[in-house]
Amino acid sequence: MNLHIFNPEHDLILANNTKNYTPSSGILKMRRSFSYVPVFWASRGDVILTDDVGISVAENKAHGIPDADVIFCTLNDLHRFKFDSINPWGWDKTLKHSLIRYGVDSALMPSDEQLNVIRNMSHRRNVLPLMQVLRDGQEDCTCGDGLECFSVDEIEEVLSTWKRIVIKAPWSSSGINIIYVEGVLSDAMRSRCSHLIDKQGSVMTEPLYNKVKDFAMEFYSDGKGSTEYLGLSVFETLGTAYLNNMVASEEDKLKVLSEYVSPALLHEIQSRICSYMSVVCTSRYRGPFGVDMMVVSQNGTNVIDPCVEINLRRTMGHVALERWKHLKG
Repeated sequence: MNLHIFNPEHDLILANNTKNYTPSSGILKMRRSFSYVPVFWASRGDVILTDDVGISVAENKAHGIPDADVIFCTLNDLHRFKFDSINPWGWDKTLKHSLIRYGVDSALMPSDEQLNVIRNMSHRRNVLPLMQVLRDGQEDCTCGDGLECFSVDEIEEVLSTWKRIVIKAPWSSSGINIIYVEGVLSDAMRSRCSHLIDKQGSVMTEPLYNKVKDFAMEFYSDGKGSTEYLGLSVFETLGTAYLNNMVASEEDKLKVLSEYVSPALLHEIQSRICSYMSVVCTSRYRGPFGVDMMVVSQNGTNVIDPCVEINLRRTMGHVALERWKHLKG
C-alpha cells in the first residue's frame, strides 16, 4: 500500500525552508480541489491524502477515474495504515514534519540531509550548467543565458547589458516572484529585488526573450544513475500563470511543436538531459522531474530555450501524461 500526496505548496516551502509553513488561501484551495489527481498513477488499494474526502471523491468522479479502487483519507486517519512507500508531489521539510506528527513511519521519508540536497538541487542556479550542456554545438538553433546576482547593483549591470531581463527568485512557484524588466529598474522593483536577496540570498537573471510557445519534457530518475524520458508536455500560460496542458498522444504533441522547431533537435535535447541528469541525480534524487522549455523567435527564426526551469518534483505535465494513458485505455 502506497501513500500519494498532492502538495502544490512544495516550491514555496523550499523558498521559506521551514518545518511549519502555512500556505496561502489560494494554494489551499488548489490543494483541496486537486488532491484527487494522484488517482491517475496510484495502484489499486493505495491511499491518497486529502484535506476533504468529500471534495476529492466528487472531483474524481467529475474529472478523474470514477471507478478507481483507491482510498481518500485526511491527516487524522493516516495512523490507521501501514505504507510501503510515500509518493508526494515534492519532498520538503514541512511535509515530512506533518507526516511524522500524524503517525507515519519516518523510515519511509528522506533524511533531513537528503531534504537539504533536494532543496539545493532545486535552486534555479542549477539551470546554468545544464543549459551549457544543452547548447554546446547547438548555439545556432538554441538560446539561453543567465547570471546569479547577489545585489541590486549587479542586477543593474546585467540590465545595462541585456536591456530586457527576467528576474527570478531562486525558489518560487506558479510565476510568483518573477519580475520582467525592460530598460529601467523602478524603485518598486529595486525594493522587491532587495527583499528577495535578503530572504533567499540571491536572484537569477536572464534575457527576456520573445516567447512563441511553452513546452517541457518530463522524466523519472531512479536515483541509481538512470533517467527515463516519459514524454512531452505542451502547455499554455497567461503571463507567468499556468493555464492548462495538452492531453494527447506523443505524435500529436510532436506535430504541434514541429510547426516551430526540428524534431531532431528535440530528440537531441532529450538525450542530453537524460545523460546529464543521470549523473547529477545519482544517489541524490529519486523521483519524477521536468524541464521547462520554450520556443523563441530570434531574428525571424524560431529557436529553443532548452532549460527555462528544472522542476525537481512531479509536474502538471506528468499529470497530463498519466491522464492520456487512461483515456487511450
